[in-house]
Amino acid sequence: LISETIGGNIKVFFKTVKLAAAMVVGLGTMGASAATFTYDLFDHPGASKAGTYDYGLRLDEQGKRFFSFNAGSATLTYDDVLGKVRIAGTMVESLGNGMFGAVWNVKYTINNVTDLGNGLFEDFSGTGVGTISDGVTSFALGAQALGGVPPNGGQYFQLLADADRLDDSFPDNTIVGRGWVNSQDPNCCNDFLFIAEEGGGGRGVVPLPAAAWMLLSGVAGLGVVARRRRQKS
Repeated sequence: LISETIGGNIKVFFKTVKLAAAMVVGLGTMGASAATFTYDLFDHPGASKAGTYDYGLRLDEQGKRFFSFNAGSATLTYDDVLGKVRIAGTMVESLGNGMFGAVWNVKYTINNVTDLGNGLFEDFSGTGVGTISDGVTSFALGAQALGGVPPNGGQYFQLLADADRLDDSFPDNTIVGRGWVNSQDPNCCNDFLFIAEEGGGGRGVVPLPAAAWMLLSGVAGLGVVARRRRQKS
């Protein structure tokens, strides 16, 4: 009787393991192309002189330039399943001559971006919207397309491993972000401009294998418990 009970438990256990393994494979398949990527944002270095910076965000219409993503806490989060991008954090207003003023809060979201894989994307949707505010004054940030037609024109935002604008001290695969925001002046190019580095968990998927093994062991344990209850009844 004992051997029969043990044998039955083993059969139930392995059936449960097979079921759980199938569930793990399913999770792995879903998770292989699904990820949330988080980047820390830094001021874009100037191309003309080492140690200088272009800007992080410029609003030529308002005569404003904002720097020091790295002195603040701005991040970009990209969900490649929803095709959604969110920039949030702080920047510092430039007063010129190396002087800086108030800290401003920036928020910007984009929907329906084009996924390029590995956490990179381009946006042709024109859905970008947001604000930058110091608590007293607020400026709206919309979306403005770069002129022309794709692949270079008609684009609103990009996050690419493209260091063309950087000097040779940066690797060729340095991630650069640029986004054109709303402007009433067709000759104006209000835009974000920054470099991005892995942050907030890195450019990778949540470790599904670890979660999957926890699921497998839990389901297997439930199978054994259910078997024992049937024997007692």
